[in-house]
Amino acid sequence: MAELEKELENDDEPIIEHQLSERTQLEQILCDFSTDLTLQAIVARKVSAINLFVALASRQEFQTRTRKPRSVPAFKDLIKREYPAPKPSQPAIKFPVVCQKTQCIFCIGNERLPYEQRTRTFNRVSHMWDHVENVHLSKVPAEQRIICYHPVCKAQGLVLDHVMHFKNHVARVHKIDPD
Repeated sequence: MAELEKELENDDEPIIEHQLSERTQLEQILCDFSTDLTLQAIVARKVSAINLFVALASRQEFQTRTRKPRSVPAFKDLIKREYPAPKPSQPAIKFPVVCQKTQCIFCIGNERLPYEQRTRTFNRVSHMWDHVENVHLSKVPAEQRIICYHPVCKAQGLVLDHVMHFKNHVARVHKIDPD
């Protein structure tokens, strides 16, 4: 019983990490149980929560097997009385046409992923190609037309005749070669 009382008296809040800033902002709003808010503040909090839900619905978190620990301020420090509007989507980020050999061409073009996940690299080229084959190309028939998802190519509307043309394009233009 004494241990339980000690735990209840402990002021340390658990540190919860989120990949997406929208999820962190939403958590701050939903976990704030303040009762001394004005009617205007309550409405502002509800509007912010709705806007964050909408923004979060258009994003995608990347599933990882291991997480790198980050230092995060205590939860109490994150709570604010003001509820700012959600951060607007990042402006178009410039991605170089020539990519690193261990970057996934599909992930680079996935605007729903956070920037860190779009630009991540694999340890080996073979691991990256396994990812491309197993995750992105596994359900694409070999003779089906395919879009290059690199932001520059996607903006130009580049569609390739089939998977082999796509792989050739990725090797020639983006310098991501399976060898």
